[in-house]
Amino acid sequence: MKLSFWTALQIPLCQAQYVVDNELVLTIPNNGPQTPARMVGVVGEWAGKLILLRTSSYEVWKSDGSKQFVSCYMPEIYGPHSATSVIVDGEELSLICASGHGTFFLLRPDTGEIVWEWRSEPEKEKWLGMGMDEFRNKHISGILPRLEQTKHHFNGAWICPDQKSFLTSCSTVGAVFEIPLQNEKGLIHHHGFGRVKTLVDGLQEFRIHSPIRDSKGRLIFGTKQGICIEGLDDFRLKQREWIKFIREIPGRDQYVISSIRGVEILDWKFNSVQLIPLPPPFGVAYLKIRD
Repeated sequence: MKLSFWTALQIPLCQAQYVVDNELVLTIPNNGPQTPARMVGVVGEWAGKLILLRTSSYEVWKSDGSKQFVSCYMPEIYGPHSATSVIVDGEELSLICASGHGTFFLLRPDTGEIVWEWRSEPEKEKWLGMGMDEFRNKHISGILPRLEQTKHHFNGAWICPDQKSFLTSCSTVGAVFEIPLQNEKGLIHHHGFGRVKTLVDGLQEFRIHSPIRDSKGRLIFGTKQGICIEGLDDFRLKQREWIKFIREIPGRDQYVISSIRGVEILDWKFNSVQLIPLPPPFGVAYLKIRD
């Protein structure tokens, strides 16, 4: 079985890597960056193109990495954890998880416009009470306070099939949340947890990541030691550490995960089918499988 996909390598490499037919063919940047601004933290899909999230910026590339279309400075992207495609009023946007701010926002990647935002701690004024110009000036000068220690450290987003809400996990409080995004009238503008459903709570010790619902309707998420599947008493794949990404592969009755060992295909019983060993990767984009 031949796999092709993009993934983002975690610290210290912080690169996007493109694997084609099980072989590494391209990295962005082409060497491990030492400066935070060059570090790639997330790979994502949007409108048939590749999105890369770096510290305080994003880029849009051709899906094979051969051409860059957009490079945009955006300090709102702080502690990036995912870039997920979603359809809003017929338009494809990207839902960005900026965990350092405890924030999700909808982005038009071709223009850099933010069209919707949800903040976990609305009592804190946007950008610490500063206007955007002041915020960006402080960010450029390097004196912006670090925010990773906020109580809500989100671990990405999975769009529900009806596109009306999304699932996320918060490893610091051990919870899985469903956050409303839109309804028949349009985007739902809200902040905080008043409209948010808590699906799982109190599992701080497991360091929950990447919740999804599979085609059987089961809630599934990764942990620091194995996979939790709703309805089963015990974790699966306990020998895998830090499963930070899970997706069901459409039409194959299989799943793809990234863990500390690499990118891996699992069968419907969550047994390993194939592993591509990599330095710890985070996430998978544009997965293609050739049997």
